[in-house]
Amino acid sequence: LMKGQLEASSWDVVIYDTLDLYFSALGHKNITVSYSMDDFKLIDVKGHKGLLRHHAPIHAEGGTRAKFGGWYELFNWDFLVHGHFHHWGAYTYNGRPIIRNGSFVGLDDLAQEMGVRDRRCQMIFGVDKNEVMTWVHRVTLD
Repeated sequence: LMKGQLEASSWDVVIYDTLDLYFSALGHKNITVSYSMDDFKLIDVKGHKGLLRHHAPIHAEGGTRAKFGGWYELFNWDFLVHGHFHHWGAYTYNGRPIIRNGSFVGLDDLAQEMGVRDRRCQMIFGVDKNEVMTWVHRVTLD
């Protein structure tokens, strides 16, 4: 989003709505496109609760542990996925996976302001009914 732009007018929202309409029109009942304008979204993946956020602390050590602990107390999450920092990573809070998801855009003004550079990438991971993270892989987009 451009600074000062309304989230409701974001191209992300247009893409989400178009994908939802497309899959519905094709009759794919097992594919849903869901998004939120809130700061977070709770999802269920094979019985595991995920907390999705744009911004979260860059690591789960020291003083930042309190924030993850507060979110755990509020939402009882099994895994957390976030972005914002324009580079990927994986770490844990008391054994619960946290994925820092990389960036679709790669090096941009925000990344330069933060002093980080990484390839355009996203993280994907597997989930089964017994385990939240059965595998993890970085997908490069360039």
